[in-house]
Amino acid sequence: MNEFNYLIEVLRQRLHTAKLLYPLNFGLGERSSFLIYCLIREIKPKIIIETGVANGISTFFILNAIIRNGNGKLYSIDISKDVGAILSEEEKKIWNLIVINPKRRCLTKAIENILNKSNNRKIDMFIHDSNHTYRWQIFEYELIYPLLDEDGILVSDDIDFSYAFLDFIKKHSCKALGLFDRYKISGILRKNCKY
Repeated sequence: MNEFNYLIEVLRQRLHTAKLLYPLNFGLGERSSFLIYCLIREIKPKIIIETGVANGISTFFILNAIIRNGNGKLYSIDISKDVGAILSEEEKKIWNLIVINPKRRCLTKAIENILNKSNNRKIDMFIHDSNHTYRWQIFEYELIYPLLDEDGILVSDDIDFSYAFLDFIKKHSCKALGLFDRYKISGILRKNCKY
């Protein structure tokens, strides 16, 4: 909690000084950020993929958890290169930003390239925070789920934008949690977790 509280203060300072190009509500809420930070610190994932960066709030917490762990890689996939305004130069040194066209085949190819670079060929954690339409959310979940490690974690921001997350967990008989943040709801599931 002390680590996270320190990072919250750093984040607040950066939000006041950085030139923000995206609305603040595009970023994860504080509770969701805390959950992701704690999960990364605890399970120490090697491969993390996030879709959607905006100002870089979730990216900031993910990268700082990786720095604390001393291990892991974050691949952020976005449709714009002008993302991550709040990230420091130190954080950007370990950050892998992949800019793609907003097409299914482009995301599929980006994921394939990431897995080809890694030795384990599995994703330990995936965070969806890009296009929140039903069709795109379902597409991302279905693309990523088989590629998750057997205990891999899938997090989705803004599951209240459509029924995609609920339909997905019902189809795959997954147990999932919903986290109510101040103004949004995030969903989380662990692959093969049935309790």
